[in-house]
Amino acid sequence: MWLSFQQHAIETHCWANQSEMLDHLRHLEESYVLLGQACEAPSSFDTLTVHLFTGRPGHRRFGVGIVSDSHGLRPTLFIDQRRSVLVVGYSRYISAVDVSRRSILFELECPSVFYSFFCVPSIELLFAVHELGVLAFSPAGERVWSFEDDIITSWNVSSDTVELVLWGGRSVCLRLLDGAVIR
Repeated sequence: MWLSFQQHAIETHCWANQSEMLDHLRHLEESYVLLGQACEAPSSFDTLTVHLFTGRPGHRRFGVGIVSDSHGLRPTLFIDQRRSVLVVGYSRYISAVDVSRRSILFELECPSVFYSFFCVPSIELLFAVHELGVLAFSPAGERVWSFEDDIITSWNVSSDTVELVLWGGRSVCLRLLDGAVIR
């Protein structure tokens, strides 16, 4: 799959094994970063290849390798266009990669398996839904608040709240600014 990112393009790919993934990354012109090196049972090997527009002649590519114990879930990408940052959720982790500097900005660990990202334009936070709750963090990777309970089966986001439906049908509504339970 191809995605557009500022003046760059991102190509995603899933590899059969870690050796194939690393072989691809080693042949990139602008090096790479590798996420998930601490993965205990690697079973999924993905890459994000950023085709860089540098204004100079020639093809330049930078890579992000993602090693994960997939739990049946593929890595998820959130693109921060303003800051030229790729935020990746995989296994129990969230990692941010600065494309301009070609480096990892931060890594956070979730209490359980990562599910998805969401954001609300009026709030300067990014939210990660994981198996047992929600983690709110700043663009710099600082944890702002966290909520954990039972297994989340679905969620619904509004302008200032998120409603979590938990295993067994019980629901909890959280205020996005501070994570306070409001019902």
